[in-house]
Amino acid sequence: MGASWNRQSLQPPIAAGAPLLRGGGSANIAPLPPRHGPMTQLTLFLDGTPVTGNTLPSLACLLGRGEPFPSCPDTRPFAPLLHSAGLTPESSADLPLAALTRLGTGQDATGLWLLADPVHQQADQDKVYLIAQAQLGPEENEEALRTLNQLFDEDGWAFHAYRPERWLLHLPAGLAPLTTPLAQALGMAIGPCLPQARDDTPWQRAQTEMQMLLHGCTFNQQREGQGLPMVNGVWLWGAGYLPEKVDVPWQAVWGESDLVRGMAALHRLPVSMLPVDYASWWQQAGEGHHWLHLSLAEGEPLEQRWFAPLLQALRRGELASLQIEAANGRRWHLTPRQVKRWWQRRLNLPEVLG
Repeated sequence: MGASWNRQSLQPPIAAGAPLLRGGGSANIAPLPPRHGPMTQLTLFLDGTPVTGNTLPSLACLLGRGEPFPSCPDTRPFAPLLHSAGLTPESSADLPLAALTRLGTGQDATGLWLLADPVHQQADQDKVYLIAQAQLGPEENEEALRTLNQLFDEDGWAFHAYRPERWLLHLPAGLAPLTTPLAQALGMAIGPCLPQARDDTPWQRAQTEMQMLLHGCTFNQQREGQGLPMVNGVWLWGAGYLPEKVDVPWQAVWGESDLVRGMAALHRLPVSMLPVDYASWWQQAGEGHHWLHLSLAEGEPLEQRWFAPLLQALRRGELASLQIEAANGRRWHLTPRQVKRWWQRRLNLPEVLG
């Protein structure tokens, strides 16, 4: 009942003699035995966009000397991340972000899952606009979920607590609707952005009912009395079932988000917390191919912790290859030989990563 998924090779040409290792084992948190050698390969996925390229000169240098290879054709939010993990949904299908996130928490993820974000909406004449994602306190969160589940339980729908600004919605069956990511819908009139049903599930009626239920919650009355924005809607997106496992060339995954951990669990690969810097990672990583998720939101400290050491590691031949993939779908491949091309100019990071 889930969306159709395709297998796709993720690799550019690999340096001669560098093996592609297949991952295996369970998705647990355990450091790998340190095995230093010239056959270590790294795929680095960069989330976010740097404000300026001046604070990350080594990254600008790496991208300038890297060999670009075909970008991810799907540039929807989170699509390049899933594409990097070997998951390539059809362009007409939603990205199963909720199911993968649920799997990443270590809990059962069977059935249809959606991200359900409490939001503040505002009416203006004949339209309703999505203004902001809401943050709920523990008591507010408990009341909201209890109220929603009391009505939707008879339909088999279940809202699960996840984070103060996000719930997970589970349906036992049905076709995943087509949804609009929250980031794309913010500031927009919600009409064209509401879930589009692919079966007889009344998604838009359900969202209206959610709005009415939340409006009557005690915490919203208190918010209104204090002049705070009301939580008067639930934004549903990231719908789908768990995709099938596909073959990927990595030996291990490094990252902290539940979405990344869910992708590792899907592929039955070991996943470890992100080390504080490259030196710490190198002490734990073994030979083979590793996949690492790094957020550019950390800003300037990434220069000394990761990018400058990565540049030096390639120059020393410590890494056989480095593949850099960006959230906008662009990708580069580097080898020790390529990184020595001193005549290649640095790239403008906001321009190439934005």
